Order: sequence, then C-alpha cells, then structure tokens
Amino acid sequence: MEIMAVPLDALVPDPKNARAHPRQNIDAIKASLKRFGQVLPILVREKDSQIVAGNGTFEAMRELGWTEAKCALYEGNDQECMALAIALNRTAELATWNEENLTKTLAELQAVGFEELEVSGFDEKVLSAFLSNEKTFKHLIDVKAHTREIGQIPKASMTDRFLVPPFSVLDARR
Repeated sequence: MEIMAVPLDALVPDPKNARAHPRQNIDAIKASLKRFGQVLPILVREKDSQIVAGNGTFEAMRELGWTEAKCALYEGNDQECMALAIALNRTAELATWNEENLTKTLAELQAVGFEELEVSGFDEKVLSAFLSNEKTFKHLIDVKAHTREIGQIPKASMTDRFLVPPFSVLDARR
C-alpha cells in the first residue's frame, strides 16, 4: 500500500457517510492529532479522491488548519467502497475493552508522568474512575448508556430490546 501526501482541498468527504462525528468525537480526534500527529492514513477512492475511511480525521484536520493528509488509495468500485466504509466502522465498534488491561495501562502512563491522558478520548470522570480502581466504572464507558443519560439517544422500546414485545402469561389480549 502506497501512502502519499495529498492536499486536503483535493479530498472529497463522503456525502453518504453512515458514521456521524459529533463534537466530542472531533475534539478527541483533534487532541490525538495535536499530540501524536497523523499516524494512520485516510483511505480514499482512487478514481475521485472521495474519502472511504477517515471522514472524522479529515474534518478534524481542517479545523486544525492542516493543509495536507497522508492518504492511501483504494481501487474498489462504488459498492465496494460503501461496503468497506461500513465494515471498517462496524468492526471497530464491535470490539470491547479489556478493563483490567486498560486500567493497568492508564495507571502505568500516569505513574511515569504522562500527563495527557485526555488524548485517550475518555473524559475526566471515566479516567478518574479507572485510575482510582473503582469496581463500578463499567457503566461509564458504555457509550449508549452514557449518551442515553444525556438525552442523545432515546431509550430503547421493549420491541427494540427483546425483538418482540415481551408478554406475560396473563396477557388478556390473547
């Protein structure tokens, strides 16, 4: 895979991008870019430089005033690009945290004086819970539960949670 520097003005954000990038996400990407630079290329469709993967990174770079990005070209057709974009986002979303290892790693970074733990994307409340070794921090990193608490995602209906509404033995409608 060849990686090349491409002017941001030459890149085309995906107008059908199925992944939303709320402010918290863009701010986390910006913090990472400021601290570490760009360590992963943006994946772009060869025929027209439309972004396949990295739309959030592109947006963060623009906000930071960057003028170019490292990019890798993908030669797939339109359908393959759409499917790949969804697959890359979904497979990352399916991963889970090894809470014990995460806690140890954060504690180790803190112990050696790494003072920029916010570049991890975790907010202060979650970092504090991990670093104090609380046993009740699991709910703090549950994105759906956290965003539901602040009203960004409506509570799931009984049908959503059980696929069909649960009925008791005393269901009078049957």
